[in-house]
Amino acid sequence: MQACINGCISMEHDDEGFVYPVVNEHSCVECGLCDRVCPVKNHKEFETNNQGFIARSMLNNRINSSSGGVFYLLAQTILQEGGVVCGAVYNEKNLVNHVIIDNVKSIAPLLGSKYIQSDLDGIFVKIKEYLKNGRKVLFSGTACQVAGLKGFLIKEYDNLFTIDVLCHGVPSPGVWLKYVQYIENKEKKILEHVNFRDKTTGWHDYSILHKFDDGDYFREYASENSFMKLFLSDYILRPSCYDCKFKNISRISDITIGDAWGIEKWKPELDDNNGTSVIIVHSKKGKEFLEMSRTNLEIIPCKIDKMLPPDAASRKSPFMPRGRALFFHRFKKKRSYQNMVAATKPTFINKVLRRIVVNKKIKNDYKL
Repeated sequence: MQACINGCISMEHDDEGFVYPVVNEHSCVECGLCDRVCPVKNHKEFETNNQGFIARSMLNNRINSSSGGVFYLLAQTILQEGGVVCGAVYNEKNLVNHVIIDNVKSIAPLLGSKYIQSDLDGIFVKIKEYLKNGRKVLFSGTACQVAGLKGFLIKEYDNLFTIDVLCHGVPSPGVWLKYVQYIENKEKKILEHVNFRDKTTGWHDYSILHKFDDGDYFREYASENSFMKLFLSDYILRPSCYDCKFKNISRISDITIGDAWGIEKWKPELDDNNGTSVIIVHSKKGKEFLEMSRTNLEIIPCKIDKMLPPDAASRKSPFMPRGRALFFHRFKKKRSYQNMVAATKPTFINKVLRRIVVNKKIKNDYKL
């Protein structure tokens, strides 16, 4: 959409709550630029000289980060050199979009995991302007978003630094808003903020923290939260996530960061239950960038396959669960959030309904 010089493409929600590009064929001049920059159509397998590390910040910033506080230090490095940082934040509608910041005091909203698909509207155009003006830019997002940015820019920029986060998949923003509505109706309050990775109960057993407009709050273990269970059980992911092209260890970004799950088994001295990060460096620029940020970083090399085994969720596409079709059938019928969640329960009637819904979908697809 952002590459189209004639503004022929808009992003519109489908009936599962995801956004997709829609082309206005009346104004399209068929220049082919959208095809040229598409990260999926132009995806190629490639090898990089990957190096693995385990790290955690030595500053008092890990409590607000999902894992080891590494992103804060990397962002700080760019900002202190007069650059800008682009990352995901919550907006006033409880949805997520990317913003660009230019000072250290503005890093806080960019920290923490946000398990909702982020809106990138207009961001790539702004990044290109900063790069052309000689400013250093750090972009943080999922691997497919980094690939999208690189495709949009077409050429390489020495002043662009990219970080991707280990990604399970992106949930539907539409389902997320259903969850928000459910919580607000249940609590009779306006939900102002959600922290998906609250460490009050520890990093290993993190919680979901809900904050309301009256200052009240409640937290729930992630293992007990219905939205997180839908997410981690793969019911509400974008269809393309079930065949992700960007989950290889070799990636187009300079650095990949994520949680160092399992650190307590082989390097317990680096696990204080406040969060530890795994870092994978893919490029020479990424290695130099990490070196620039090491002042307040406790870091050791690690074997990538040890911290991220080949069967790890962040290295392979998830399987689409059988109950997904019935779940989104109820979503499309505007059923309640509780009714949608009930579709994932393995009852006899749900098994029958799933078969009916799936068979109907197959017939409709065949007709198309």
